[in-house]
Amino acid sequence: MATIRKTRDGSNPFTGALFDTRGLYAWNGSQWDQVTGANAVPSGFYPTRISTKLAWIASVVASPVGGHESNFATLTYTKLLDIPVSYSVEQSTDLLYWTTVSTIDETISISGNSAVVKSKVDMTGLSPLFLRIRTTQQ
Repeated sequence: MATIRKTRDGSNPFTGALFDTRGLYAWNGSQWDQVTGANAVPSGFYPTRISTKLAWIASVVASPVGGHESNFATLTYTKLLDIPVSYSVEQSTDLLYWTTVSTIDETISISGNSAVVKSKVDMTGLSPLFLRIRTTQQ
């Protein structure tokens, strides 16, 4: 999308994707320049469907941080609310085979449509292991 002005003085602004911006003024980073040329000069607009990528978006937003409290390993992460994505904590001893682990979850805070969650895994009697958050679109 391009911010375009109809006049050099900057009045009548609008943001949009146009098939031909010739005759309008575009910001070049330091001043307004009139768009010229013999051929049409389109602006860019590249939409994408995000509903098919919700699990990936949720995994990037999660940003888990590991820690420990007493006999518990902890993963604190950001969970998106009101979207069809589930979160689970998985464990592995070799980074090849993963299984879902039972956790004790505590909501630390909620802001808008996201919550900070701390998941605790009881390590009593367990050997060292790796933990991760799995996001799955429902």
